[in-house]
Amino acid sequence: MEKEIWTPVPSWEARYEVSTHGNVRRIDTQRPLKLQLDVKGYHRVSLAKKPRFRQYFAHRLVAMTFIPNPENKTQVNHKDGIKTNNLLSNLEWATPLENMRHALATNLRRTDGAYHPSAKLTEKDVREIRSLAPFTKTTVLAKKYGVLYSTIWCIIRRKLWTRLEN
Repeated sequence: MEKEIWTPVPSWEARYEVSTHGNVRRIDTQRPLKLQLDVKGYHRVSLAKKPRFRQYFAHRLVAMTFIPNPENKTQVNHKDGIKTNNLLSNLEWATPLENMRHALATNLRRTDGAYHPSAKLTEKDVREIRSLAPFTKTTVLAKKYGVLYSTIWCIIRRKLWTRLEN
């Protein structure tokens, strides 16, 4: 494992340090701050300079402190896809497009079938539709599953849900 190196947090130099392992501590007491898990699974930490409080993602503090960003990219990507792995070696600056492409390429985010944000059908529904299609009118299936006639037509002809064999 790489050696943990501590450096003052930019714009908070007199109060806080961040490490290459994603830890944050007060400089005066050397006391580590508690990292809180947010609803999306990222570590957050609160920094204070009275009367000001500000929350930061731990991975952003590591990137801002240790990784040069000459292209002014706006997001920090976790190379291994693990949101709590804030090691310096696991982080890189990315554009929103680069970050999304990485998530899709590593199956961290899927947009096909039931994983699509607006999907109404499950794999089970699609299998049922394909098994009922020879005996049931397309309009009846569309009404039963609450989708458009064209959706049923595309499912039957395997233009949608192409990854399903059945």
